[in-house]
Amino acid sequence: MNTIARKIAARFTVRRAVAALVAVAAMVGGLVITTGTAHAATSVTACFQFSNGAAYASRPVTLQQWNGSRWVGVRNGKTGTNGCGTFYNTSTGVYYSMSASLTENTGYWVYQYSGWAPSYSHTGTGNGWVGTGTVSLVNQYRSSAGVANDAWGY
Repeated sequence: MNTIARKIAARFTVRRAVAALVAVAAMVGGLVITTGTAHAATSVTACFQFSNGAAYASRPVTLQQWNGSRWVGVRNGKTGTNGCGTFYNTSTGVYYSMSASLTENTGYWVYQYSGWAPSYSHTGTGNGWVGTGTVSLVNQYRSSAGVANDAWGY
């Protein structure tokens, strides 16, 4: 092979190598950009128990979001049989906590319970464990049916 042909072949090989590297770099750069802008699946989890230690099983909970000045309920859910609940697909740039609130009407008495998880999720972390909260009796009163059925009037 003559000298000119070798030079052309060498240049062609270098150009192909550079083009391949540029293509790989573009693909990797595209993947990095795509991965950087995607939102990861996130979650916030808390457990609750009554003040007597019993699990707050299969009961309502609310995902709370800090709006800069107060906590605001953004989603409702239910705990599992173990008293724990998880909200999925939460944002990473927001503070979250969980609360529990329950009203039970026995037909004669109405019991109102309330509790909060002891912590909050930190922004940017993805998954947040906010602790185990205690749900306590905050109010008890006679139901209207209980008052109507009370022969003694008190």
